[in-house]
Amino acid sequence: MTPYFFRVEHDLLRSDSFKVLGGSAIKVYLVIGLYSDFGSDWAYPSIRTIARQAGLSRQTVLASIEELTRSGLLATSKSKGRSTAYKIVRHGPS
Repeated sequence: MTPYFFRVEHDLLRSDSFKVLGGSAIKVYLVIGLYSDFGSDWAYPSIRTIARQAGLSRQTVLASIEELTRSGLLATSKSKGRSTAYKIVRHGPS
C-alpha cells in the first residue's frame, strides 16, 4: 500500500465535539480521512472497506458514521444508484 497521510486540524482536536467521540468513531474518521480527496475532502470508501481498515464490524462503522454526522465532523451525500460520499469537516464545531 502506498503511504498516505491525513492532516487533522488542531482546532478539531481541541473541540468539544472531538473530546466526546468514542474510539470507534475516531477510527472511522481517520480511515475516511485517508480516502479523502485533498482538494475537496470528499471520500467514497465502502462500509466494508472502512470496517476492514478500522478493524470494526459493519454495524459499528454505521453507528460511528451516525455519531460523526451528528457531531458535525462528517457530512454524507447519497445519490440514487451510487455509493455514499463522505466529507471530512475540517473545522469541527466547538
